[in-house]
Amino acid sequence: MTRRNSTTVTNTSDVGKWLAQPGSGLSQIDLRVSSENFLTSTDRARDALAQTPERTPLYAQRLNTLAVELKRQYGADGSMASLQEAFERLEAALKITPPQGDALYPRLLHNLSEAFRAKYLTDCEPRDLGNAIALSQKAADRYPKGSMERIQSLNSLAANLREKHNMTMSENDWQDAKNATNQVLEECGECRPEFVDYFMNLALVQGDRIRNAIRSEKHDPETFEILKNTIDLRQDIDKHSRGRAEKARNWNGLAELYLFRFKEKGEAQDLEKSLKNVQLSVDATADDDPARVRRLRTRGDCHREHYKWTNSREELQRAFHYYEMSLNQNRGDPLDRIVSGKKAAASAIGLENWSDAALCLEKCLGLLPRVITRSNAVNKRAALQKLSMLGSVTATVFLKAGRSALESLQALEHYRSIISGLSANSRSDVTTLEKHSSLTEDEIYKLTERGPIVTFNINDFGSHAFVVTNIPSHMVKALPLPGISQADLLSYHSSMPNDTLNPRRVNNVPGPRKVKILFEEEERLESKSPEASQAEALNCLWRLCVKPVLSELGLLRTNGSGDRLSEVWWVGGGLMALLPIHAAGDCELDSLENTMQHVVSSYATSLKILYFSRQMPWRPLGPDSCKPLVVAMPQTTGESDLDTDREIAEIEKHISPSKVDRLENPSLEEVLKQLSTHPVVHFACHGSCNAQYPDESYLIVGKEKKELLTIRDLQSIDQQLSQLAYLSACSTAENATGHFTLGDMIYLRGLHLLDEGIRLVDSFQIAGYRNVIGTLWEAEDSAAVAVAGKFYETLIKAYKRDEPSAVSRALHEAVMFRRSTNRGKFDWMPFIHAGP
Repeated sequence: MTRRNSTTVTNTSDVGKWLAQPGSGLSQIDLRVSSENFLTSTDRARDALAQTPERTPLYAQRLNTLAVELKRQYGADGSMASLQEAFERLEAALKITPPQGDALYPRLLHNLSEAFRAKYLTDCEPRDLGNAIALSQKAADRYPKGSMERIQSLNSLAANLREKHNMTMSENDWQDAKNATNQVLEECGECRPEFVDYFMNLALVQGDRIRNAIRSEKHDPETFEILKNTIDLRQDIDKHSRGRAEKARNWNGLAELYLFRFKEKGEAQDLEKSLKNVQLSVDATADDDPARVRRLRTRGDCHREHYKWTNSREELQRAFHYYEMSLNQNRGDPLDRIVSGKKAAASAIGLENWSDAALCLEKCLGLLPRVITRSNAVNKRAALQKLSMLGSVTATVFLKAGRSALESLQALEHYRSIISGLSANSRSDVTTLEKHSSLTEDEIYKLTERGPIVTFNINDFGSHAFVVTNIPSHMVKALPLPGISQADLLSYHSSMPNDTLNPRRVNNVPGPRKVKILFEEEERLESKSPEASQAEALNCLWRLCVKPVLSELGLLRTNGSGDRLSEVWWVGGGLMALLPIHAAGDCELDSLENTMQHVVSSYATSLKILYFSRQMPWRPLGPDSCKPLVVAMPQTTGESDLDTDREIAEIEKHISPSKVDRLENPSLEEVLKQLSTHPVVHFACHGSCNAQYPDESYLIVGKEKKELLTIRDLQSIDQQLSQLAYLSACSTAENATGHFTLGDMIYLRGLHLLDEGIRLVDSFQIAGYRNVIGTLWEAEDSAAVAVAGKFYETLIKAYKRDEPSAVSRALHEAVMFRRSTNRGKFDWMPFIHAGP
């Protein structure tokens, strides 16, 4: 048979002829092995290595064999220790294997590439994928053209490039993946048993292009041409693949393609073909096959689209049935099952069956610990994108299903705790936190000893504030907020200087402390001035959300003086977490219609992080004990200069200069070394919020060049003395988002950790700082200087009172002072306190 070039391979009219050649059948041997067998083969490989002289060719071969077995073991049980050892063994083998003239060397490169790809699929670290791509290319380049080893490495390269395209959604990356796949097909030459798989890979690459077109709503003629070619390709694969498993996989792919075309063109025959193919796929899939989850979900998708077309309740009921079956496939991937569970819940809600919706979402929450384990909770970013809003919607559905406010709040907190609280577990020596991922009723009750806790939960299905007090008979109450919707919150958010739905406004807010945010652009029309829009949004936020809560709590004062203000903790809250709840209302000095006249506000991402911070001992900060470390970055390459001298001068007015340790443009190493020796750290610098990957948000330090202080750096520090981190940088508390719809539910993208995100403010708490002061958006220099000076003045004066609320009250007074001296401006709003 003649070799085929990449252009003829994509001509699907010829594909059937090639597939019809002899030898097209795939092996039917089931290569799945139990984890026990992996352990046995790993032990054998380890024993063989131990009996082999080091630095010999045979020793390198056995290092490679052991690495392969360790990677298989990782695939069976997810042990990161096994994968890490596989890396070590492969690197050791490469060191003793000559790069030239030894057939083992390219095989080691190939296996190391596969290990990096496995790590990427777990951690979603772009650098791991980059290593996998480079190594698979190097391995392929060392093999003769047309050899099976080269084809395997090229196939690995194509798979890695596919992953890159799925990460970036770049047209260029898709073309690279397609070209690499075509190169595999071109070099196959004579028929090999694997060639059906290679054609399947081409179908998958083209399917990726179609899925990304769906996400971006780019339904151009080219997309439909690719769709037609992919359907033709899969039809040819169907005719000539002989294995039951391969046929079932291909049928499901065909069903998805026909369904997409039906949604776009509305031709009934496409829906019929989709239903026919997915039923063939389900029938050919064993009950214990993990792939059954996706195939049952595809069947549900067919019925849901039929429901949308006919408005037939029976079709929606069928959709729910198949989604629920998919959710209940115990052998399936837990994240896949959660996706099905969300669709089942959406269908049940469409049927107004809140009880079934609650049961489905409850099962989804139960699967979360299996998706996000303690070892990789922060890094499961790709998975987290599919989990957005799950906790919020579950809490609302629980209420509508007649469950208690406490149970609904615990469901919401369970979700937040698993995603963000497990990081606290890894740092905490509190045994209670290690026993479970969410707080008990008694632990929640204890959190209210110093004041009430409020968490807003607003989504498309309902709007409530969970109000938690120390009143035993009404400890948790779900207060309805009928006048507010998620669309309102998006509107309010768009009026704030941190409007991450409008990139031009984010980067053009006056003031030098600049923020850079990764997000997707969305056009917005504005008819009012920014100041008028902000004032209107703050008044609506007060009237519809905050005032009803404070009224329920009995905390509305009738005059502007008198008793000491009570404290309130605002916890989590989705989009509400992006809004200045403490600044809600009429900000005129003589008005009582605002939050600041009635309570002192503090924030927390979750009840568990609040609980964690309460376990840290409080040590009063006075003239002698404060001893701040000031990290100042007056100049930063590529950023505007900051007036850090004035800020430090304000601090030294109230704390003796001899007690202030100043690091100016320090290296990251210097900062990390000093952090553990000071009870207070004050950062005056630029920072960045990464909306796509919040664990990569950072503060900028550096002497010779920019160095980034990230969440990961903080988690390696042991903080025994830490009391206060003052982040006088931009957007250290902010998260960003875009939004899209799935079924009947609204989900958020851009920042997939919106409701549960670990921000820099939270990270300093997890690292051991009891109190953290941050900013919701860019702080103007003059405001940063004024607020910092007044804060330290008030904090030092409060030293003798020795009260845990000293930090939050000092910030409250400093912000009130700035508001009174700079009337008519909103530059006092971004400063917030997080902590107990």
